[in-house]
Order: sequence, then structure tokens, then C-alpha cells
Amino acid sequence: GLSASEAEVTLSNMPYDLSSQASYEASVRNTQNRMVSAMADKALEKQALLNGEVSSEAGMVLRKRPVLGGATSYTFRCDQPVNLESLKPLPWFVDPACTSGARVNLLRQRVLPESQFPNRVCGSSFLEVTWQLRDSPVCGGVSEEVTQIITVEPISPVFASFPADTRVNTEQSTDPTVLGLAEGASACSQEFDVFYMDSDPVPVEGSNGNGQWTVNRVWTILPFFPKSECTGATAEGSSRTQTITVVDETTSAPSTPQPAPVSVPATPPSSSSSSSSSS
Repeated sequence: GLSASEAEVTLSNMPYDLSSQASYEASVRNTQNRMVSAMADKALEKQALLNGEVSSEAGMVLRKRPVLGGATSYTFRCDQPVNLESLKPLPWFVDPACTSGARVNLLRQRVLPESQFPNRVCGSSFLEVTWQLRDSPVCGGVSEEVTQIITVEPISPVFASFPADTRVNTEQSTDPTVLGLAEGASACSQEFDVFYMDSDPVPVEGSNGNGQWTVNRVWTILPFFPKSECTGATAEGSSRTQTITVVDETTSAPSTPQPAPVSVPATPPSSSSSSSSSS
């Protein structure tokens, strides 16, 4: 037999335990596999985020990111109320596990400068509204922001009062300050012009020997915008006719009536300017 010292030398020269080596290698492989798996999970989660998915706080369960539908742009008249809540876009997708408490939120709104819209109707205003969809507070997912443009356009001014048809003799004045002025009004506090133009006198048939003529005074009301402020289209105006009958009561023979006044802008009795504007 071997002595104790000889046995120790012999054992020290023997190969190490193959079973221990196999266990070590298996441990290394498991560690490597876990690292690869973790890296794959991270890559998957990153790709999921790019694909519109969000992970839960546990980091393992993937939830689809909410998606907000496209926003529609709207145009209103300036006398119409604008209810933004009724104009918000609708949710396009919310993860079935995250629907409780999901809602579309108004993030912000701002007035845009008119200069961004060169083809606008003069006097229009533009509101940019931004929305976002948020799903259940437990999931905490939010959609991408969606923006819409709300346009508010002016409407045409209208006649608030209008002079009646009238009859005068050749000795009387046909000036609008005597026969009546047309006045306008705007529902949206926009400026406008009121002016008139007289037609040539037209003889009236069957005037029983007295010379009679009619003059059609056409009043027009138009929105007013300096070309330096807006070169786009304007709201339509409107026109209305006042009929003036001129009678020559001094003779039974037809004679030429006094000429129709030169077309000039109407002026209120208390104003000395040559045009009428209101806001």
C-alpha cells in the first residue's frame, strides 16, 4: 500500500473532476443564455415601443399604445358658436386591458397668424388645437399628439335700414341726405362700406302730360379690408335699389330733368367724410 504522503502526491497529479467541469460549463452557458435572453427582451421591448406598444411597470407584459384618430379641420361662420369638445378626434385604438378611464384630452390651443394662410377669406381667424389620447391610469399609455385647424370666417354685412322709394319734383333735391341714407350692420364687428350709384333718368310712360322720370339708386354694402392687410377674397356684399320718381310739375311739356347726382359714397348726416364704414 501507499503511505499517506504518497497518496497525496498521486491525487495531486490526477486530472480534476470532470463532473465539476461539466457543472461549471453548464453554469456559464446558463448565464450566457440569460444574458442573451435579457438582451433579446430589451430589443423586443424597444421594437415594441417603436411599433406603438408600451410595457407595463412589471417590464414583461406589453400593452398596445393608444392611437388617436385623425383630426378633421372645420370652418365656421363668425356668428356660429364653436364647441371644441364636440370637434375632438375619436380614439382609433385602446388596448382592451386599458380602456377604463381612457379619454381624449385637449393639450393646448393657440391663435395662428393670418399671414400663414395667403388664400384666406379676409377677416378670417385661425385656431390650432392639439389633442392627445390617454388610456387607463393603470396602463399610463398616451398617443401621439394630433392637431387640427379651426377656421372662423366673416359673413357679409347687411342693410340695417334702407330708404323708401320716393317721389320729388324737379325743384327738389335728390341728395341722399334728403331722401334717406342706407345704413349697414355687421354681425361680427367687421368694417364695411356703404355707397350708391344712380342710373340715368328713364321717362315714365303715360304720365298724363307731365314729364316724369325714374332714377334707380342702387345701394351696395361691402366688407372693407385695406389691400395692405389682406389680398385674399372677401365675403360677398349685397345691393338693393331705391326708386326715385322725378316729376316736372312746372310744365305740361316734357323737359329734361335735373341730372342724376354723381356716384359718391353715402355719408351720414353727421359725418363730413366721403365714405361710410362701421365696425
